[in-house]
Amino acid sequence: MWSQRGKPSRQRHRFLLMLGAISITLLFCSMSKDIPLLPTPEYHQQPSPTPQPTLHADHIPLEYARLYQDLQSKMDDYQSQLLQEWDGSKFPKLLYAAGFTLADGSRGPELWKRTTKQEYLLTLDRFQQMGIQGVSIHLPYPILAPDFPESAEFLAHYNWLFKEVHSRNLTIHINNLPLAKPEISGLRTSYYYAQLPDWETYLAGRSAMALLIAYELKPDSITFAMDPSQEELIVDPDQHLATQPYLATDRYPVFVKSVAQIIKKSGVQVGARISAWDDSQAAQRLATHPQLDFLDLHIFPILGNKLETTLNQILLASRANKKIMVSEAWLYKASSQEVMQPGGAFREANGRNVYSFWYPLDQQFHELLVQTAHHNHFTLISPSWTRHYFAYLDYQNQLSDLEVKTLIERCDELSILKLKTGEFTPTAQRYQELIGNTIR
Repeated sequence: MWSQRGKPSRQRHRFLLMLGAISITLLFCSMSKDIPLLPTPEYHQQPSPTPQPTLHADHIPLEYARLYQDLQSKMDDYQSQLLQEWDGSKFPKLLYAAGFTLADGSRGPELWKRTTKQEYLLTLDRFQQMGIQGVSIHLPYPILAPDFPESAEFLAHYNWLFKEVHSRNLTIHINNLPLAKPEISGLRTSYYYAQLPDWETYLAGRSAMALLIAYELKPDSITFAMDPSQEELIVDPDQHLATQPYLATDRYPVFVKSVAQIIKKSGVQVGARISAWDDSQAAQRLATHPQLDFLDLHIFPILGNKLETTLNQILLASRANKKIMVSEAWLYKASSQEVMQPGGAFREANGRNVYSFWYPLDQQFHELLVQTAHHNHFTLISPSWTRHYFAYLDYQNQLSDLEVKTLIERCDELSILKLKTGEFTPTAQRYQELIGNTIR
């Protein structure tokens, strides 16, 4: 079943995916057994991280001064309101996780070609030093599909990595959704999507990959569903699969039901992503879907009406008696005008993240995320861009002319260096403080 080099054989890989695709066509019995909350591993006090004294937060470039002020003002106003409503009590079932940026599947073959196993393990060491209890990993469709380039290598890599993570008593949450914005990643999924003959082929592939993750990789939880209209925009922006909506119909709830029922038999929790970009009716349908264990809020933009939309979604999940996770979150550095435009200035916001002058706002965002989680009884939070637990770039005029992908690569290179020397940014230190104040 395994090749001599330790990789899963293509025969086994194809068999597992075929089994998943066949299984979703069957009718399933309802499950009455409750799925337990993610276990909370024992916390072991670790020494405080070494700070990085070279970051300069007081030198805000003029071009970002207004955006900085707007973001800070929005968070100050929300925090004032939150502290009036929250009694300060801590929710004991909250699990503190972190996005495993280095293991993000959107990096493509760089996962094993540019990153050593020692660097993955050292990242886990640093996470545990901070008191982090789990990781969130993005495994986008279709990296494990048998006809996707190097899919067997992806599977072998994640088989090794998941065993290492679980051996440390850390939990694993998986985001298994189609890849948005492939132009700033190491993958070119747009070409793959363009070769699909129809939506049924797409859904069969999506189902098979979700089941492969659940039964072969065995994470603790998986987010596999989302607003179907958003999914259509990602996969078929030119409408070559259909000129009329297909997923945003009664077909999508059937897909969700069939996949969720099989995954839950493996003991893995299943949920759907909702975000401030989503249609309110789609969020309502996902919140009330009986087969989903949780709703997974992805929290990024707060300006415009996005923070208010997120708060309404929290209320929606609570009223539907759904557990709430936040497996992706980071302060989105885009103005009110930008976030309301098509695409939401995604590329620009990601490029801005790398600069060190933002770190006081990133700290405040972490603080608000933790406070909101306790107040609303979230079961997991996982800040996303954790390269910035180890490094930022100090702003320089010549950096602003670089492509976003190049900026991120430079920051990643620096973060690996800081990872090895044991240096942490003030953002990481603040998250460690927030975790320690709860657990100790």
